Amino acid sequence: MLRGAFQRSGGLLRHMFGRSSSTLAESMVRAGAVVSVPNDPGALRDLLRSIDRVNLTRIESIPLADDTQQIANIHLEFCAGTKEPVNSTLENLRKSPSTVALAGVPWFPRTQKDLERIKGQTVQFGEELDADHPGFLDKEYRKRRSQIAQADKSYRLGMKIPKVNYVQSETSTWKTIYETMEPLRNKYACREFLYAFSAMEAAGIMRADHIPQLQTLNDYLNDRTGWRIRPVSGLVSPRNFLNALAVRVFHSTQYIRHHDQPLYTPEPDICHEVLGHIPMLCDPGFAAFSQEIGLASLGASDDDIERLARCYWFTVEFGLCRQDGEVKAYGAGVLSSYGEIEHAFMGSEARTFVDWDPMVASQTDYPITKYQPLYFVANNFTSARNKLVAFTSNEIKRPFGTVFNEERNEVSITWQGR
Repeated sequence: MLRGAFQRSGGLLRHMFGRSSSTLAESMVRAGAVVSVPNDPGALRDLLRSIDRVNLTRIESIPLADDTQQIANIHLEFCAGTKEPVNSTLENLRKSPSTVALAGVPWFPRTQKDLERIKGQTVQFGEELDADHPGFLDKEYRKRRSQIAQADKSYRLGMKIPKVNYVQSETSTWKTIYETMEPLRNKYACREFLYAFSAMEAAGIMRADHIPQLQTLNDYLNDRTGWRIRPVSGLVSPRNFLNALAVRVFHSTQYIRHHDQPLYTPEPDICHEVLGHIPMLCDPGFAAFSQEIGLASLGASDDDIERLARCYWFTVEFGLCRQDGEVKAYGAGVLSSYGEIEHAFMGSEARTFVDWDPMVASQTDYPITKYQPLYFVANNFTSARNKLVAFTSNEIKRPFGTVFNEERNEVSITWQGR
């Protein structure tokens, strides 16, 4: 549930240290740095003397591309209750006699457990609604959303995802969307989506008369691609959302749109997440593509986060692909929206199809409150992923690389020398 998928891209949060307005005790000012020091005895000891008044949470040497190199690269992460000691530590590291070069980087998660540090950090919706939201004046609806949001805030890794006992009006809204979209997804969805959706229907998970629980979906998804679902009480920042993809975690809401307008929502809700995103994440090729965007976001600059968010928008949210000589949909924003899928496929002159090009996509703005005028079309997920990897390798500038360690289920840092 990427903030930006339903909000203007110009509103991206700018945060070097990963701090939000959350008042949770876990909300610390966090920072990191990749420091290059001489590959000599005593260099690391001298470097560590520069660290003062912060908690050192990680120190790790980055494997060298060449064992004969005279420079060692150290990845440090540290935190404190305020910015001042963090900024002071960065400056001390920069001035250390042992420092050959220093690149400050935002804190980022390396494991699913690391996501506990950002829990509760939502930036919009959830319990608070804009005045133009269909449910703004409905006190009972707002109370219901608050109940669901509070339950999701209590979630911790290892717990069962809080169960939501959906009431009749909510199930009726789901049923309307499910049945309205059924003939359209059968006609326009890509084969990977249809295969996954059919399998979920056969397993009794997807039904028109029942909203599936996130815990059931989480178990099903984890068995197939190793991904997990993390409940969230509202929209999260682009950095936090994309970072979670790197460790195979998808943030999902559990509340549902207002019953007065079942075919419209100004935000992601359980219908968008389950009828759009989850079936595609059951496909290994698509899941790998999504993870590549996440891996590229780790430690990326704010500007690069915005570029990657655009790539996410034009693929995971509104992507199309070619299959058997026809254009099909794989983006959740198309597959879960009657209006969007009609606009994309039913001969509208107000939209254009172009070949998937991450460089172009990363520089292209998009409308939030209107149907998309531009759709990127991929040949297949393998080629789409290869193009994305080439783009991120050449264009996303970081002092290190990131790979996912399958055996340890965590992100490893590699030296890229860029």
